[in-house]
Amino acid sequence: MKAAFRIRALLTVFAALALAPLSRPAHAQTYPSKPVTLVVAYPPGGATDTLARAIAEKLQARIGQPVIVNNRPGGNTIIATNFVRQAAPDGYTLYLVTTQFGQLPVVNPSIAKYDPEADFVPVAQATSMLMVLVANPALPVNSVAELVSYAKANPGKVSVATTGIGSTDHLGGELLAFRTGIKLNFIPYQGAAPAVQDVIGGTTDIRLDAMPSSRQHIESGRLKALAVFDSKRPMAFPNIPAIGESVPGVEFGGYFGVVGPKGLPAAVVARLNKEISEIMQLPDVVARMSGLGLDTATGTPEEFGLLIKKDADQWARLLQDANLKIELR
Repeated sequence: MKAAFRIRALLTVFAALALAPLSRPAHAQTYPSKPVTLVVAYPPGGATDTLARAIAEKLQARIGQPVIVNNRPGGNTIIATNFVRQAAPDGYTLYLVTTQFGQLPVVNPSIAKYDPEADFVPVAQATSMLMVLVANPALPVNSVAELVSYAKANPGKVSVATTGIGSTDHLGGELLAFRTGIKLNFIPYQGAAPAVQDVIGGTTDIRLDAMPSSRQHIESGRLKALAVFDSKRPMAFPNIPAIGESVPGVEFGGYFGVVGPKGLPAAVVARLNKEISEIMQLPDVVARMSGLGLDTATGTPEEFGLLIKKDADQWARLLQDANLKIELR
């Protein structure tokens, strides 16, 4: 009797051990079991918000759970960043970031007290963004070489409309000035729209702009494009020179992508990367992003993490090499 009892007990243990490995994948497959929040650091209506809602719409259909866009603007994106950093790393709070995410801690670590690499997990790049150097049509230059010559003949008189001190467009202008030895007069604005309008109106001379906000003005002739900040001419704009043709080492661009808080499970990251990458290849999404001047992108989480680091490292080198001190408030 005792022997039979011991045999039954052993069989029960063996059965439990045999089923245990099967239960782990089944548990992992329960994600997601509730709504997912996609945080955006900007108000509704802009390019970031538009992209977030496009991703949310497609993602919720694929994962069978609502995906809610949560706009948390303010604090130079710090409010949204801290919210996500402090969230549970369970895959239910995600963050759609822009280039500023990796850039801000480099520009002013006293304000941006977070580490993009240590405090967050890259999930997927969604798009890349072309930057373009535009000028008021009345400015007597038609190329980067002519702009450099004009700026050297008129030191400090060429005005640059930016979206604020330490912004991507400001840093890009500082990079151009440093590489070419010219002096530019940077004028900060409260957003891209008024900055572009003042270049169109002639209040300021030039702007380093994201293609989405300048594209229609270039096509209408209200702005002239001097160069894109790339090493080669884009297929969509073959008539606009690449800045690498005249000033190597000034290439930079923008990105949008999804990250999560530190500790996000690898299985969740892999699932989300697969879904978002496939979403960004859908023809209607590609067309919608193209209308914003954005190129859809795919890649591994590791590749997106390297992109964030590479971009941040470029600006860190600029601050050191050019001895720039940037004060953000």
